[in-house]
Order: sequence, then structure tokens, then C-alpha cells
Amino acid sequence: MTVGPHLVPAAHLLGKIDNVQNAVQVKTRNIQDLVFTGPGAGAKPTASAVLSDLAIVHDIVCGRQLVHEKQALQQPVITGTAAGRYIRVTAPATYEIDAIAQANQIGIKTMWVRSHRATILTDTVSPATLARFEAALQQQIGAKIEIVLPVYQE
Repeated sequence: MTVGPHLVPAAHLLGKIDNVQNAVQVKTRNIQDLVFTGPGAGAKPTASAVLSDLAIVHDIVCGRQLVHEKQALQQPVITGTAAGRYIRVTAPATYEIDAIAQANQIGIKTMWVRSHRATILTDTVSPATLARFEAALQQQIGAKIEIVLPVYQE
């Protein structure tokens, strides 16, 4: 079982959820997949929450002491089965990323490079292989993976 954000094709039902609507898909073995949709918090409560979050991030980045206890900002841990991945990497030398990926059995479907940032779509990758790739990027070229999202699979 996997719970978390995924990159979803725009043509998929989940890719068409707009505005204050929320959706959850439950994959089942014995019956068809279930999709639940409904309204979210609405424009004003969501805007208030987003601005509050931005203010907290600003204070953390600027090193200001917060009134409440700081919590570590960290990316959710990806668990579950292997999947294609959307990966964003910041590196001093992006031209070596492809070779490091090949050496770590990461199949790259597409890679966009702009300045010191690479955005990668991969073939199916297990969490263990992804961890080895991340360690190799850090050790060999001082790269940092900023974000990893599993790519939605039908």
C-alpha cells in the first residue's frame, strides 16, 4: 500500500480534479477501483492555511525563532512497491547525472536540464535503488535530490 502524492496524467480522472475538490482513489483486488470525491476546505480557509505555512517557511529560512517549536521540514518517506519516479536534482555539474543513473540501474525516460537543476522521469525504480542513486549523486558530484514523487500507475 502506498499513500502520498503522485504525478498523475492530466487525462486521468484524478488529474481532472479542480478548485476546492479533493479525490482519493482506492485500488482493490476483488472489485473495481473506487474513487471518492468531495469539496475541500474552500478558497478562504485554504488561502489562510497556505499563507500561514509560507510565513513559517520564511521564518525558518531567515533563522527567526518561532513562537511554537520548530518541526523539521522533511520530505515524506516513499514506501511500497517500485514505481516510475519524478525526481528533481540540484547539482553543480548536471552532465554527470545520466552516467550515475546508468551505473545505479536507474532507467531515465526523460531528463530536462536547466542551469544547475535536472528534472528526471524514470522507469520503474525500487526504493532501495533510489536510495543508492541518491547516495551516489551526493558522493560523486555533490548533488542533492530536492523532490521525489512516484508516477501514478494504472
